[in-house]
Amino acid sequence: MKGGNEMNGSYLHILPDKYLLLLIIEDIYHPNR
Repeated sequence: MKGGNEMNGSYLHILPDKYLLLLIIEDIYHPNR
């Protein structure tokens, strides 16, 4: 059970990083926003 909770925690930390990268990429390709 503890291992599963740790897995969920890792996903929570990984997803925001990917979203931030996507936002940065969008800002680079669409700087006029």
